[in-house]
Amino acid sequence: MKILNSKFRNFNKKLDDLLFRRKTKVQTNSVSVVKIIDDVKKNGDKALLKYEKKFNQNRVIKPSFLQIKQSINSLNPKVKNAIDLAYSRIYKFHSLQKFKNISYTDKLKNKLEYKYLPIESVAIYVPGSSASYPSSVLMNAIPALVAGVKRIIMINPGYKGKQNAAVLYAAKKM
Repeated sequence: MKILNSKFRNFNKKLDDLLFRRKTKVQTNSVSVVKIIDDVKKNGDKALLKYEKKFNQNRVIKPSFLQIKQSINSLNPKVKNAIDLAYSRIYKFHSLQKFKNISYTDKLKNKLEYKYLPIESVAIYVPGSSASYPSSVLMNAIPALVAGVKRIIMINPGYKGKQNAAVLYAAKKM
């Protein structure tokens, strides 16, 4: 950690130097991100796979049905039971929050209405890491499910070439 004391005579120069280095680093990183985005726009899945290999050591963007099934089958039954319990508790809680249509006329004879209409689809991003949590799936997908969202998509990059079995099991429950 760099500590700057404003009482020192060269404080302003040190602060300027520090801020310049930070700004330069952010700009350099931004250029890298822009290049990656442009590459993905131009080359699609081929570019995605290239960056998955580079950053996450993943050789597959979308695991096959068989890979998902095998991963879930390898999951400890205690973990499955914990996910099942969490699912039912979260579902019950959000079921109590369901909205309904409202229509009434106020004292000034204005008709006021609220129409409950779920959005068509949602995307849920569950970070891929050694500590990828199934709760991220449950806490985001269940409210969408209860609200009546028809299409729920989950993005969960693998970690070092593997998907987290607990995350896959939680997603399968949706």
